[in-house]
Amino acid sequence: MFKIVPILFILALNCCSKRLDNEADMLLLKELNLKYNQKCTLKIDNVYYLKVSMQNMKSLSKSDIVDIYKTFIFENYAKNIRRNTRIVYLNVYSDKKFQYQICYDPQRNNIAESNIEYHED
Repeated sequence: MFKIVPILFILALNCCSKRLDNEADMLLLKELNLKYNQKCTLKIDNVYYLKVSMQNMKSLSKSDIVDIYKTFIFENYAKNIRRNTRIVYLNVYSDKKFQYQICYDPQRNNIAESNIEYHED
């Protein structure tokens, strides 16, 4: 019995921390949606993707989109300190069509862009 208690405690702590991370993501997502509400909508799409949907490509500049990504992924981009989030990629859509994807490239220490829509289901 005494061996089971520490295991149950660790499992409960692990489950609670994952829920808190998700709540932190949802709170930040809400803040970003309020900030950019006239220009785009943001949502978490699948486990690793943040989706930005715009009516047209002129709604947001690429620097705005990179700022959204940096805000969501990093606590401090300059010091390369990531937030505790599962989100890795940001996919950009305009008129419901995929435009491009951005992600952080740790080997080059920069934000990389791809024209290929990677999506894990």
